[in-house]
Amino acid sequence: MISAKQVVDAVEAELIWAVLTSAEAEAATRRADLIFYLRKHRAKYEAYAALQLSQRKPPAPTKSKLDAFLDTLPEKRRPLVRKTLNNLVRVGSAEMTQAEMIERAERNREGLSVAFTVKRPLNRTSFNRMDGSEQNAWERAQVEAGLIPEYGIRSGDAFSTITITKTQYDYARFLGLPLRAVGAQMNYLGDKNSRIVAKRVLAEYADLFDLAKAQGAEISRIFLVD
Repeated sequence: MISAKQVVDAVEAELIWAVLTSAEAEAATRRADLIFYLRKHRAKYEAYAALQLSQRKPPAPTKSKLDAFLDTLPEKRRPLVRKTLNNLVRVGSAEMTQAEMIERAERNREGLSVAFTVKRPLNRTSFNRMDGSEQNAWERAQVEAGLIPEYGIRSGDAFSTITITKTQYDYARFLGLPLRAVGAQMNYLGDKNSRIVAKRVLAEYADLFDLAKAQGAEISRIFLVD
């Protein structure tokens, strides 16, 4: 921390420099008089400087982006969310915390995607092995369960997406990453059941679709219903 003596020394140095560089003799004389007065009453000026320094408030510590995000959460959730976002992940050859991965995406101006999918997806082989009644039962179960969102970081390449958790997504939204796409993976749901669950998603995630429209995100056609 700067001392009172350093403050007065700095003032004296400024005055001496002004005398040496002054183009006007009168101005130089005035500054020389100030230097004399300053030196004569140095103890008084140092005491005044010490008083001013003692009354200065220390600058508030700058919060990290993660701390600022945590402040928006209920207090009980903060420790768990902090622990989660400080967990290490590997992205390519680099190791970083989850928070750092999201912050890197912010620096790289990447975006976000949300894809809604059935809770129990099937591959083609499993679906084809079912008879008609089993397929219908599977569809009814998926309609009853509804779709679940899967979140991702989407780079400029539309086919390059890193799957992330809801906590990571929330932090990314806090940092301002734009929403670029809202998609759907209906798996083997028929058209009628796909429309049913799509309408349910539209109602349940209305804020998400409002954001998608406001930010010009790509929206799957299944959600573009009347």
